Order: sequence, then C-alpha cells, then structure tokens
Amino acid sequence: MKTPHKNKFTNLHTMLGMLKDLAEEKLKEKKIDESEIHYRDLMENLNEGVLAVDTHFNIVFANTGLSEMLGYEPHEITGRQLSQFMIEKKFLFTKEHLKSVQKNWHEKYECVLYRKDGKKIYVLMKICPLLDNDGAFEGALASVSDVSDLKNLYKSLEEKESLYWSLIKNMQGMVYRGKSDWSVEIVSGSEEICGYTGKDFLMHTVNWLDLIHPDDRENICHEGVLLALRQGRIIQHYRIVDREGHVRWVEDRKSSVFDKTGCFVGIDGLVIDITEKKASDDLALENALKYQTVFNASPDAIYRVAPDGKIIECNEAALTMTGYSQDELLGKQVDFLYADESKQKECFEEWHKTGKLRNAHLVVQTKDNGRKDVELNINTLYDKNGEVTSTLFVQRDITQRKI
Repeated sequence: MKTPHKNKFTNLHTMLGMLKDLAEEKLKEKKIDESEIHYRDLMENLNEGVLAVDTHFNIVFANTGLSEMLGYEPHEITGRQLSQFMIEKKFLFTKEHLKSVQKNWHEKYECVLYRKDGKKIYVLMKICPLLDNDGAFEGALASVSDVSDLKNLYKSLEEKESLYWSLIKNMQGMVYRGKSDWSVEIVSGSEEICGYTGKDFLMHTVNWLDLIHPDDRENICHEGVLLALRQGRIIQHYRIVDREGHVRWVEDRKSSVFDKTGCFVGIDGLVIDITEKKASDDLALENALKYQTVFNASPDAIYRVAPDGKIIECNEAALTMTGYSQDELLGKQVDFLYADESKQKECFEEWHKTGKLRNAHLVVQTKDNGRKDVELNINTLYDKNGEVTSTLFVQRDITQRKI
C-alpha cells in the first residue's frame, strides 16, 4: 500500500524538475531575445554602416547607417548581391577577401560603392567572419565607413604637394630650409648656384656657412642670428666660393619660421646667382661715375632734359653761363633759355624729328637780361625698348667768335 504513495511523490518531483527546466529554458530564450533586441538597437544606432552577407554573398542585413550612406531604404539593400553596389572590376577582388575571412579573423580594405543616385563614394570596409560551432563559414559581418571626404582631402593635399614641388623645381635659384647651425634640410637647385647637390647638403658633406666668402661671413652670420630671434625677413647680397673655387655673388632672400609655441624652427630662403647682374651693375656704376665726372668738369653748359621738356639736371658751367641757380633752373621748360623764339622753334622741330641737333647757333637769355651766343648740340637717350629716357643739351659759348 506504500508503493503508490512513493510513486506519486516521485512523479511530482519529476514534474517539478521538468517545470524548472522549462522555466530556465524560457528565461534563456527571453535573455536571447533581449540580447538580440539590444544587438539590433546597437547596429541601428551606429554612426557607420553595417551589413551582413551569407555564404553566397547576398546581403541579409543592412542597418540605417548603410542605407543613408547609399541612399536606399534598408529593404532595398537586403536580398541583393554585394556586387550590385560595387565597381564590377573590383568585385572579384572583394569576393576573394570575403572568402579569406575563413582563415583571417579580420580584413579591411578600401573600395568604391555606388549610391542610388549614381554617385560614387569611397568607403573603408572592416570584415570579420561568421562561423558555426564547427568552424564552418556561414557568412560575414562588415562595418562600412564613408571616407570620401578624407579621400578628397588626401587628393587635394597630394595635388598641392605636387604643385609645391613643381613650383620649387621650376624656380630660378636654390630653395632651402636652414637650421641654426647653417645645415640644410631641403635643397632644390643648389647645383646651379654652388656646384654642390642637394644630397651633399642633406648628408652634411658640405655646410652653407663654409661656402660664404671669408670677408662676408661675419656680417652674414650676425644678421642670420638676429633673424632667428624674431619673426622677419631680409635680403642679403654676398659672395660664395663654389665647388670649383670660383667666387660668385648671390642674393639670399630669407625669412624666419616659428612654430605655434613661438619656438624657432628654421629659415626658409631662396638664393639667386647675381654674379652677372653684379658685374653689370658695377660697370653701370663705373660708367655713371665717369659720366658724372665729365658732366661736372665740362667747360660747356650741359642740361639733362626729361621727355616732357623740363630740365632735371645741369652742371656748374650752365649755372655760370646763365647766372641762374640750380633751384631756379630745375623743373623749368628748357625753351625758356633761348631769346630768339623763331630760331628756337626751328631747331626744336629738327630735334623732335630726328632725335638730335648738330652745331645749331642760338642766343641764350641770361638772368641779368644779357645775351650769349651759343653752339647747341642735342642728343636724345633711349631705353632698350626704344622709349625716350632723357635728352642732353650741350651748349658752347661762342660769343667771342662773334666779336
């Protein structure tokens, strides 16, 4: 009679165990459902695109970020082949990568996707595999980041860098970034200036300071040190001794560079060979000195006249002949000097027609109303473009010949 009671108790215990197992299973399912909800919420709220593909590379999931990126609704993306959104010639490359994730847990690469409106966007894909419990490949999950702006920025920077180096290479002269010890970081065109290559400077085979002529070095260094103390720019003219031992004149245009914290970074500069220009300038100066010597020492009255007919320079003999001071003559029309207006006009017409006048006899009216007979020669001076720069009037006093 006791056995039935025992069986009844055993059956009750078994039923309670089954109910407990069922409750635990339901709890697990609830947690799984909640985890899936949280997981999907996370996927939807990511700032980047997320997609999942199956073993046949069909898209089985696309979040809102990806749909906004491509301009499609999520349901327009799912169920389609990934290749439909990619440049066809790159799809095989992508497909190989998707298969390779069976061996590599993470792969990433850049590719181009098509938007719904036909526009192309550059994206960075990071892929990880989806494997079952036996390690078999079930598909892949990928995050997709739009890097179009970054790509365009890099392209713009590359274009600017290319333009920068093109400009540097085509500049006449040596471009450099110098340090406080006169070593050089960047050199372009140095060989034409001093015979040494950019590599010679970068490898510290030669130092620019060593090339500066000993007689100029101290002054150049002093000015360079001052430039390193404060922001500024200067132009220096000095001599260097090139690789062949020849002395060259250079123009060094330099400016100091400081970082945002105010620390000295270096000196950016452009060095131009001015050896020929310096020789030409020296010759011009020498000729100018000779001209000034002859101009001032001449016993004949000499006037230099501007294209508008005004006197801009005169020598001592002109002041003696006319009795006027220099201030009284400069700025006056040259024709006021001559007493015979009709003769003066005749001579000036010849001058304007031919650019010169030879041995013309005129009468000069002096400040004290006196008159002097003069022999006038005129020579017009032109620049290299044929434009008149000035005219020289040379008057010789021939009053004594007339007596």
